[in-house]
Amino acid sequence: MTGTTDIPSTLQREGFGSRKMELACIIEGRMGEEGEATSSVTLVKTATSTVVVDSGAKHVRNELIRYMRENEAKVDKVNVLVTTTATPLHTGNDDLFVHCLQHVKESDWGEVPVRSNRKVAITTPYHWIDRYLKILQLPFPGSGSLVLLAHFPRKEELLEASSVELAGKIVGICGPAVPSEDSPEVRAALEKARTMERPGGDITDLEGLMAYCDRIVPGYGKMFDVR
Repeated sequence: MTGTTDIPSTLQREGFGSRKMELACIIEGRMGEEGEATSSVTLVKTATSTVVVDSGAKHVRNELIRYMRENEAKVDKVNVLVTTTATPLHTGNDDLFVHCLQHVKESDWGEVPVRSNRKVAITTPYHWIDRYLKILQLPFPGSGSLVLLAHFPRKEELLEASSVELAGKIVGICGPAVPSEDSPEVRAALEKARTMERPGGDITDLEGLMAYCDRIVPGYGKMFDVR
């Protein structure tokens, strides 16, 4: 596993996977009472994939639909749904995306409330959706989720103005593996990660996950910087 975001010249000529790459935090995750708590809902687009990571709790449905409508990100154009973990805070609006290819943990196969058979069980340490989007299955105890790693290309290869600040960066969309920047466990791991080099091999712990990323979208909070 490497941290490089360079693009082979053949892929640049073909416009494969990068030219329209962008990321949007549709719903900022939050904990709280029933009817308030929800996972983060994140949209990532490349030239070949339009991905939603977690569909959020049922009560954010209207907010989710409104965002998609107002930002010309039509629900029926989403072709991949990544479910970090199969709980109601993360799967409440899965029925909006029954046309998508849904990626889930093997252990969550029977727990995901979908009406479609278009599911992929992630059984390997990682799985590429396309050239820039990689699903990571976390091996360490208590992680409990899949993570989507978005590798943004260099600035000169990005055409989306909204994504320029992410050029050359790796963004981890982490679900409950990283609940929020304010979590004591996350704060301790973040302090250590900021002293580490980006891992060049397998990610085996929370510190390694955070050191691999430049920014993180947590399961229940605002996106934050690692470096």
